[in-house]
Amino acid sequence: MESISGVSAGPFRGLKDALSEWTILQKKLVHTLGSEDAPWWYNERASISTFAAAVWLTGGVALKECMTSKKSLDKIIPLPSETEVAA
Repeated sequence: MESISGVSAGPFRGLKDALSEWTILQKKLVHTLGSEDAPWWYNERASISTFAAAVWLTGGVALKECMTSKKSLDKIIPLPSETEVAA
């Protein structure tokens, strides 16, 4: 099983390019931020964010969930229906 900097795609061969880019991106981040900081020293969000960037950079599609605080449900403006848009 081929590995890139200790990271292997295992049976998920479609992830090989993204994993390779992920290791390159990690090295770039450490080089840019200096040895005083690294994304893997943080929580899972930092790792998922850099992996999502690697997937995107290799031509994939990446969606990352981010939590936000909502104000009030009664202030939501409804979206127009398809019939209203067509009119």
